[in-house]
Amino acid sequence: MDVSIAPATLAERLGILLRCLTQAAVNRAYWGHLSLPGPLVGRIVDRLRVIKVHLERIATLVAAGAFVPRRRSAAPRAPAAPRPWRPGPLPREYGWLLKLVPEAAGSHSGLRTMLADPELMALIEAAPGSVVRPLRSLCFMLRLPPPPILARRREPRPPRPEAPPAAPAPAPQPAPAASPERPPPQAAPPQAAPPQPPPPDRATAPPRPA
Repeated sequence: MDVSIAPATLAERLGILLRCLTQAAVNRAYWGHLSLPGPLVGRIVDRLRVIKVHLERIATLVAAGAFVPRRRSAAPRAPAAPRPWRPGPLPREYGWLLKLVPEAAGSHSGLRTMLADPELMALIEAAPGSVVRPLRSLCFMLRLPPPPILARRREPRPPRPEAPPAAPAPAPQPAPAASPERPPPQAAPPQAAPPQPPPPDRATAPPRPA
């Protein structure tokens, strides 16, 4: 299929580009190339179909003036738990699809031409959050350096609600005044023993009765 034919709408041109790319992968697998096994072809076709349907829908909505950009919630999100790494279902090498399907070189040229189309550039400006990622994915598959208009953008997040001011710390309480120390009670002086009578003198003692 010749991708140089220009249909009336941008959505149709994007659809033809993705159909040509899908057909090139299917044809290569049909002829039994060992570099493209059947299960991998199915995953490639599914991925390209999702991109095609998404880009066609966004282009149609923007052309009709019915596109509504997605808004981020102002509520802060709870941090997600880390997920274990798992290998993806498709290769992750730069230009992997062009390496597996050399017949996709025509789609490589077609995508490069479309990225310079003012109509596609207007679509990117109108819906960057919806079309930049799938277009960057196509550039990565086909070993095509993305143009500056597809540079990664960080959408400004809504300002977080300010936290209420912290309550002032209570003033430290003054330490209680030290009471004057009382003198320790003095022990009572020991009382003197009563005087004992002197013993009687033997010379003056009365005689004992006989």
